[in-house]
Amino acid sequence: MNTPASGAGLTARRRSSSREPLAGLFADVIRDDWCVLFDFDGPLCDLFSAPPWAVRRKRRTVRATRALKSVVLRYGAELPPLEDPHDPHELFRKVLDRLGAARGPGHPGLGDALHVCLDDQERKAARTARPTPGAAEAVELIHELGLRLAITSNNSAAAIRGYLDRLGLLHYYGTRPGTRGAYAAGPVVIGRSDDHEQMKPEPHCLLRAMERHGAVPANSLLIGDSESDIKAARAAGVTVCAYARDEEKYEQLTGAGADFTISHLSEITDALKAAAGRH
Repeated sequence: MNTPASGAGLTARRRSSSREPLAGLFADVIRDDWCVLFDFDGPLCDLFSAPPWAVRRKRRTVRATRALKSVVLRYGAELPPLEDPHDPHELFRKVLDRLGAARGPGHPGLGDALHVCLDDQERKAARTARPTPGAAEAVELIHELGLRLAITSNNSAAAIRGYLDRLGLLHYYGTRPGTRGAYAAGPVVIGRSDDHEQMKPEPHCLLRAMERHGAVPANSLLIGDSESDIKAARAAGVTVCAYARDEEKYEQLTGAGADFTISHLSEITDALKAAAGRH
């Protein structure tokens, strides 16, 4: 649920004492044929951004949360307290956690209805989602360099595919130059599973993506924008480059243990070009 930044990038950091620059990381990525995993909402787009025609410019998180609340109340369940009243994922997870912990019949059908509702809200949001500045260029260059690409997200896979197809980016996640067709069975887009407990910070989606690509954690990189991304990467044994939209987020994600932290996707493109000897 993050709003992408559009300003100049901050200096990349590494947790290790060597403070190796970002170009050093991508030199390893290119040389050793790493698999690059992207989170979706944040690093690639602002999924719930207000559509251009919206009069009040309200983010779609307001509509999505309201829709989920209506489902909860329709099934006679209580609404849980929320830290963010307009975070549909927080509401989704807390209600499902309650259902899982409850004894007895609970509210039959509520869990399935919540999945359907959130999937629908995300598909609608994907139609007007605003691209993260510099994201398409970074993805295109990663693909051009012959690296494996995947998306690992807590969002609906259908919404992700819809967005990528709208921007003409979907094919980058299933093929790479110099190979015969797909090296994985179709685009590797790993979204939210039927089991909400497998959502990040659990490493489930990262492990699935690496399995699809035949990749190993030591040679895989996650580009994410949340503490849950960092925790999932740690659990999977994957290097993580955090995308932070502002200084406060930068400090938060660096403090949470990101190997690298950037504030603009152009930093990845520049680092790749430097590592590949391009100008």
